[in-house]
Parts: sequence; structure tokens; C-alpha cells
Amino acid sequence: RGILHRDIKPANVLVTSEGVPKLADFNISFSSNLDGATADAFFGGSLTYMSPEQLEACHPAYERQPESLDGRSDLYSLAVMLWELLTGKRPFVDGKEKGPITKSLDAMLVRRRKGLDEETLASIPKNCPPGLVRVLRKCLESDRDKRWASGAELAQQLDLCRFPRAQ
Repeated sequence: RGILHRDIKPANVLVTSEGVPKLADFNISFSSNLDGATADAFFGGSLTYMSPEQLEACHPAYERQPESLDGRSDLYSLAVMLWELLTGKRPFVDGKEKGPITKSLDAMLVRRRKGLDEETLASIPKNCPPGLVRVLRKCLESDRDKRWASGAELAQQLDLCRFPRAQ
């Protein structure tokens, strides 16, 4: 819908009494549909849920700018959160490195670019639909061009996970 949330994490998902998840906390989101809005006005987010390109936009050594981010960054963050819900832990173990924040950002970028390791893949419950793992792995691609192009496309793929024979 033209909004980049930039801080998708469990604390920002509220569940209604009917069990419907609702995304909250749009204080650092960005919409190009608003006149005078700039992508870097309120830039931020939670590092452990950020996509590689969002980490680069936070890192002073990279030229990537906040305005270069798009919805695929939010899809990455959503996949990190869904992985955590599925397995009980995030797909990337991120610790705070001693020293400047750039050291932590560098370590996080290395882990995300490496992709999912065997130990992480082994944490998937045995009764997990194989289609769901395929969908999440694609969302967690370090190259955003290899991810689903939109939330609508991701929603369609997640819906198909409910019907393995249709896949």
C-alpha cells in the first residue's frame, strides 16, 4: 500500500481478540504518497530484524540511502519474525560486538549474506509444511531481487502453504 514500515518485529504486532494480527507502531515508517515526506526523516528500526539493505543504510561505511529501501526490506523482517515464531529463535544469531556500532553492523551483514546455515535449517519442526520453509527461505535471501516482489505475492505464497497439493 505504499508504506515502508521499517520496524517489523514481534513487539509491533498486536493480536485482536479474534486472533487477527495487526501491525502497529508506524513512527519510523515512510510513505512516498505523503507530500513532503522524506525517507530519512525518521529512519531507524530494530537491528536484529533488519534486512541486509536496511543494515547497509544504517552503516556509515555504505553508500546505500534510506530512500533506496522498498517493501522487500519489510518482507525480510517479517520472515525473520515468522521464522522465530516457527522455531523459537531468529534465523541469525546476532550479538552486540565490542567496540563501535559499525563492528556489530559488519558482523550482522556477514551473517545475513552467508544465508541460513545447516544448524538453523535443522531447527525447523518436522511437521512444518515444506512449502512454508521454501517461502521463508526466499524471503530471507540476502539479495532483495531474489525475494518476493510484494506483500501481495508473499501472501499468495503463504496461502498456498495451506494447500500443499496446490503447490
